[in-house]
Amino acid sequence: MLRFTLVRLGQAILVLFVVATVVFLLSRASGNYAELVAPPDAPPETIKQIEQNLGLDKPLISQYVDYMKDLLHGDLGQSFAYRQPVRDLIAHALPNTIELGVCAFAFATVFGLAIGVRSDGDWILTDLGVRRNAKRQRRREHAAHRIGGRRCRVWADGVSR
Repeated sequence: MLRFTLVRLGQAILVLFVVATVVFLLSRASGNYAELVAPPDAPPETIKQIEQNLGLDKPLISQYVDYMKDLLHGDLGQSFAYRQPVRDLIAHALPNTIELGVCAFAFATVFGLAIGVRSDGDWILTDLGVRRNAKRQRRREHAAHRIGGRRCRVWADGVSR
C-alpha cells in the first residue's frame, strides 16, 4: 500500500511539473506580453520598462527557473485583469467552490442511491444499509423454474448455474 501511494504521489508531482511547464511555454508563445498590455501608441521606452518589470527581458531559461521557483513558494503572481494577487482571488472563491462541490456530492449520493435501489427490486434499504431481498429472489427463481426449468434460471438471477 505504501509503494502504491508513493508511486501515485510521484505521478501527481510529474503531472504538476508537466502542466506548469506547458502553461509557461504557452504563455510565452502567445507573443510579447509587454506589447499586448501597453497602449497602442506607447513609445518603445514604455514597452522596455514593462518588460523589465515583468522580467521578460531575461533569457527564457532564467524566466522558467524564476517561474518554477515562484510556484514552489506559492506565489502565483499578479492577476492582470483584477490587479490583485492570484492567491487572494483563489482564497476568495474557494469557500463557494467547496460548498458547491459538497452540495453536488450529497445530491449525487442521495439520488444515486435512491435510483439504484429503485431500479433493482432485489435490494432493500434498511437501517443498517442496503441488503439483498432474498424473499423476492426465491420467488423469481421459483417462477422461472415453473415456467421453463433450468434454462430460465439465467433470467431469474442473471447467471446460469
